[in-house]
Amino acid sequence: MKSAKTISSVILTGLSLIILSQPVFSQDNNVVSQLNRFVEQTKTFKAEFTQILLNKTLSTDTKPKSGYFYLSRPGLFRWDYLKPYRQEIVSNGKKVWFYDPDLDQVTVKTVTNALSMGPALLLSGKSSIQERFTLEELPDMEGVSWLKLLPKEQVSGFKSLHIAFDKDILVEMLLEDEFDQMTRIVFTEVEINLQLKPQRFEFVIPDDADVIED
Repeated sequence: MKSAKTISSVILTGLSLIILSQPVFSQDNNVVSQLNRFVEQTKTFKAEFTQILLNKTLSTDTKPKSGYFYLSRPGLFRWDYLKPYRQEIVSNGKKVWFYDPDLDQVTVKTVTNALSMGPALLLSGKSSIQERFTLEELPDMEGVSWLKLLPKEQVSGFKSLHIAFDKDILVEMLLEDEFDQMTRIVFTEVEINLQLKPQRFEFVIPDDADVIED
């Protein structure tokens, strides 16, 4: 089973590809139009989330994780894991802090190192989703539109991403890693373009925490 830090890196990779990137203008189908509108119109994003790790048989032997996710474009985000244990992942657009209260440990990475070169290029605005990924429209399920993204070049730890939109709102992500495991993230209680204070995306390292700098 992968470590929590590895899982977090895969999640950040997939998330950065769709939320922190440029729109895709050359596609004209419904779900890509929803992706375009979401990327163009979403300045801030707040939601509750549930995260589940699935194996090759799409079953799980781990407890679901849940908490709150916050985004402020460009480049600011925060994952607050509350259950079954606490964990914080915070980015101010330059650095990413991974905080594990149980271990009393903070790992600090630059955004480039945390997200790998593929997503970092998207963040910089030098590359678009369409340039780096093949887009495949999938059948709608229960009124939710699905889109599959396949990298044109190998991205470390990452094989594919499925994203789901309900009326232009991101509601679900499925991230497939190189071990054929799927991380499923479901967003609920979504709020778009509310005011989020900049302090939410800064992390103050506890005085007694061990700090690992990358």
